[in-house]
Amino acid sequence: LLRVFYLTTDLTNPSISIEAGVANNKLSGGALTSTMGAKKTNTERTCFGGINTDFFITSGTASNGTSMVGAPVAMSVAESEIYRTGWQSNAWPNFYVDETGKPCIGAVNLSSGTLTYGESTLPVWGINESVANNEVTIYTPKYYGTVNQPSLDGKCVEIPAKLVDATFIEAGKNITMEITGEPTTTGTRAIGSDEFMLVAKGTSKEALAALTVGTRLTLYMKALCNNEEVFPKDLCTGNPWILHNGNVLDSENDRGDASARHPRSGIGYNADKTKLLMMVIDGRSAISSGVQTSELAHMMYYAGVDEAINVDGGGSSTLWTS
Repeated sequence: LLRVFYLTTDLTNPSISIEAGVANNKLSGGALTSTMGAKKTNTERTCFGGINTDFFITSGTASNGTSMVGAPVAMSVAESEIYRTGWQSNAWPNFYVDETGKPCIGAVNLSSGTLTYGESTLPVWGINESVANNEVTIYTPKYYGTVNQPSLDGKCVEIPAKLVDATFIEAGKNITMEITGEPTTTGTRAIGSDEFMLVAKGTSKEALAALTVGTRLTLYMKALCNNEEVFPKDLCTGNPWILHNGNVLDSENDRGDASARHPRSGIGYNADKTKLLMMVIDGRSAISSGVQTSELAHMMYYAGVDEAINVDGGGSSTLWTS
């Protein structure tokens, strides 16, 4: 027996848009899907439905004691703001909304950013992610309030900056940053509520340490999918990709639990991108046994979509409508 819930949305309606949300508008912490939807409703618009998506951190605290629980483990973009670039996103499939408002699925890579100042350019590995050797990582006010890299004490440089012509970092735009303080090397430096922290080790460390207060840099975060630049305005990460061009994919070996029956959540769209579908299948109960990822794909195809990914399921599976 299966208990299946799904919501189909007509994307040809000009009043309809798709948006992602991050609980509490920061990385740590969680919230009910219904609570997040209610926060998007105001006098000008109504959020009428939503589904849980990203896999999230389930334990641990940052070096300043802040809980990391609830933070997405991979790439997350909400209302154009990059909350996390996520190393998994180079291979895991993403559901994203492009600059035209159309839904897309693909493995997006956001690890090809640049910081330019004068005649010099530094490579940017990511946003709110671990520090890669020889590249710069940028931490934002939406992180845990600390650089949170204690193992890099004495091995990195961290220097604060502010955004000059923007309030957050997004893909595909030149963003001016200005250095606001002196460098340190602790790996655990506190991040202020309106502060951004540039952190580097390896060959980029010396160049970053030489920057002085008032120096301006141009940041450009490039998002690539199939080696082409894309402009994700809202993005979540799933795994595995279960339905492509109307064909059910062999996804049973893509993740450890893919071949077992569990509650599942999926999101997808039809071939001409005029229909969005969000589906949840209950599991682990006498009235609904749950499904494998390929079975979720079959159900979503039956409901009318041609492209779909599996997103976070199990006890997190939630489909909400107002």
